[in-house]
Amino acid sequence: MKISLVVSDVDATLITPEHEITALTQKAVRDLQTRGIAFTIASSRPPRGLYDFARQLNLTEPFAAFNGGVIQRPDGETLLKHSLSREICEAAFAITEELGIGLWLYCDHDWHVDKITPFVEREQNTIGFKATVEKDLTDAFGTAAKLVIVGDPALVAIAEPLALEKFGAEVSATKSKPRFLDITAKEAHKGSVINELARLLKIPTAEVAVIGDGLNDVLMFEQAGFSIAMGQASDEVRRAANVVTGANTEEGFAAAIEKFILNAV
Repeated sequence: MKISLVVSDVDATLITPEHEITALTQKAVRDLQTRGIAFTIASSRPPRGLYDFARQLNLTEPFAAFNGGVIQRPDGETLLKHSLSREICEAAFAITEELGIGLWLYCDHDWHVDKITPFVEREQNTIGFKATVEKDLTDAFGTAAKLVIVGDPALVAIAEPLALEKFGAEVSATKSKPRFLDITAKEAHKGSVINELARLLKIPTAEVAVIGDGLNDVLMFEQAGFSIAMGQASDEVRRAANVVTGANTEEGFAAAIEKFILNAV
């Protein structure tokens, strides 16, 4: 099978639990590039949370942020953006107000919240930049590429069916983690990322290999020619993939690139 492009999830796939790219991972990406196989990343993170990884890996191809809500070049040029309407933002806000949980808004480069919470502090440490605290969060409605309903996983589980009932036909809504319900435009999800990147790079989707660990990555698996699940992924994710590699604590990414891509083409 010919592989011309590899697309990787970031958290719990490309990086360690300490949010680091290992030397073996860097080498695996360099080996792909040396062999003429393009490499890029697709994540629920905002673009600003991906720039440092793009720099470390010397990415030259466009990457996808917000699960495909934004596709940018490594220099920050936006090639594609799907925005959410003010009406959807208002409906999501009403749900979070009812349940007493948070709503975050992400635009091209900024992240808007109404207050600093432990969830915000944790995310700031994860993605590497500060949230913008708004006196009135509704001022940012209508500009978002992604919304996140965030809070205790039990409350987020209650919010999910409410959101799907109110505006599910107009959005793509998936959990990137039990505490996060990510909401993007209907055409923005990790499955559409594969089609968009293939179109931009003029590569058939059958020649795209993908690797990931989350339920939202299954949408990538369905569109790509070859799929790899991380070893620590849930049974549902593992079953959806063509093959399974080791965990992200065991150099699973680097092992997968060597075994399933470099030694198979």
